[in-house]
Amino acid sequence: MKLQGKILKIREVTLGDQGVYVCSAVNGFGKEIFTITLTVTGE
Repeated sequence: MKLQGKILKIREVTLGDQGVYVCSAVNGFGKEIFTITLTVTGE
């Protein structure tokens, strides 16, 4: 897994990696929560 700017790259994904991922961050300015659903297709 590698984070570049606003892009998260997950190499060599498998069907087992499918699902909902949640990223949360908290600092002195507030809190942000992002949710994404990963669907794996193809080989």
